[in-house]
Amino acid sequence: MALPARLTAALGRHPDHLTEDDLQRAVDSQIPESVDLDWKKDFHQGTDAGKKELAKDVSAMANTAGGMVVIGVDDGKKDHAHDLAPSEPVPGRGEEWIRSVLANWIQPVVPNVGARQVKSTAHDGKIYWVLTVPPSPARRRGPGQRLQLPRTRPAWHHDPHPH
Repeated sequence: MALPARLTAALGRHPDHLTEDDLQRAVDSQIPESVDLDWKKDFHQGTDAGKKELAKDVSAMANTAGGMVVIGVDDGKKDHAHDLAPSEPVPGRGEEWIRSVLANWIQPVVPNVGARQVKSTAHDGKIYWVLTVPPSPARRRGPGQRLQLPRTRPAWHHDPHPH
């Protein structure tokens, strides 16, 4: 999947090949969040609120340039990679669960979202999730999100009092 080249440059390798060492370098370098990169400390809960949050994160990313959501890297409320925070795998909440949530909570569906586990070598049995989100030509809405179109004046609009 084509992702912003900035991500590969910032992270040192394509997101499909990230390792825990790459994530640690992101923390050490304090790589900031941006429109194409979102650090999440915790895996989204299985509740409706958690599903809504996952859908909101992915639809917002799809509605911009596309990019990557990394679950298991704490931003320390500083909007940059602050600390590694891998989690225990949750039975029944793997790649299929992620895809199901996205299919059921985002309209229209965002196709080709990548969902990949990265195993922790420093924290035995724990994992990170790397979600790669393609840019979408159509605006996507998660639950509770209003579709926002750019404000433009109609071509026939004439301002009788130009500034």
